[in-house]
Amino acid sequence: MCQQYDKAVQTVLDYLVEQGFSRTTRKYFRQAVREFKRYLEEGPFEYSHTLAQDWVDALKPSLPRRKFLYFRRSLALVEDAARNGSVTNLRFSYDDAASKYRVPECYRQLLDAYIERRRQDGNQPSTLQMDSNACTRFLLFLQSKKITNVAFITPEIVKDYHTQAEHRTAEGKNAYICRIRGFVRFLATRKLVGVLPLMEMDR
Repeated sequence: MCQQYDKAVQTVLDYLVEQGFSRTTRKYFRQAVREFKRYLEEGPFEYSHTLAQDWVDALKPSLPRRKFLYFRRSLALVEDAARNGSVTNLRFSYDDAASKYRVPECYRQLLDAYIERRRQDGNQPSTLQMDSNACTRFLLFLQSKKITNVAFITPEIVKDYHTQAEHRTAEGKNAYICRIRGFVRFLATRKLVGVLPLMEMDR
């Protein structure tokens, strides 16, 4: 599953050593690629650059700016190597529209409780951040439909969300839907949503 990713990572590491990049640069590169690989394995997900971008964007609020920039650049280098078989570019343009969503206040306690449950289950901070990001998108969608109580989530609402959710690739969309599905299951265990929306999420 991660062979393409592992090969690209090694290509970049070899390049960084050959070109005499500092130990700090190599340290942050190794940390970034190690944490992203752990995220891929937890999914499990196939490697894609879009998934990497979504992951690092989700981390942005919890990382010091310098570390975030190192992580983002590291994964851009991996994608360059994956596409071209070598490092061909050291300057990248980024879509810096990282998620800056605010959870609607009417849902804040529910989302906090879900993230805490996930934390207690042993999930890594990067996974928790992406869980929060995905669920917040869904909750903002509910708010746009004037739904301020999760009890009013219906199969039709879930279908609408599936239809309108925008992601750069199918893999990115599936990764987010997977996280929202877990949140809806959590709501169902608290008897806050019915079985029909849950069944729709499981399709």
